[in-house]
Amino acid sequence: MRSMLALAVLAITALAPRARALDAKAPGPGWEEAKRTDDLVIFTRDNPKVGTRDIDAVSEVDAPPAVVFEVVTDFDHYVDFMPYVKESKTAKRLSATELVVYSLLSPPIVDDRDYYIDVKTTTGSAANQGVYTSAWTSRPSYGPVRDGVVRVKINTGAWVMEPLDGGKRTRLTYHLSTNPGGSIPTWIANLSNTKAIPNLFQAVRKRSVKLAH
Repeated sequence: MRSMLALAVLAITALAPRARALDAKAPGPGWEEAKRTDDLVIFTRDNPKVGTRDIDAVSEVDAPPAVVFEVVTDFDHYVDFMPYVKESKTAKRLSATELVVYSLLSPPIVDDRDYYIDVKTTTGSAANQGVYTSAWTSRPSYGPVRDGVVRVKINTGAWVMEPLDGGKRTRLTYHLSTNPGGSIPTWIANLSNTKAIPNLFQAVRKRSVKLAH
């Protein structure tokens, strides 16, 4: 009887759909794979000439690109779902596709950090194969420096949302080049690979799926 039950379990397991490993390769020379799971791959590269840590992370989201775009550009509500965000707001809207954003982060162990960034967005169209983007560059002197808060002066990056399965799902890529400022030990900086970035993607996936359904 136990043998028959074991065979039945094996048969069901064999027929059940398996998670497809994420297809992601290093973006170029000098990049190292920092973390890989079935749903997230993170690559990093240190750039000592400018003192930055570059991050390139890829995942997939069970929601259309337009929905994911709505989530990652909802700056005024980042405090509701983004990890470590203590304050976030649109400081100035320059046009329908350009704005200045302020964020205050409260990461574990280290001092609070803040930054101003110029954000430029593009929405999916036939001309760009339905790809949505939200790209930013730092604007460190835009607003006053707050007491007890480290101003992040180098912060350049982008979210890229590519359609999958006819636009029902999204391949989500996160690019970041930054220097967090202040004195941060290497082991703490490396936590971004094992904790901060996975938490970030989990937050975006969770909110996107909720909005899509």
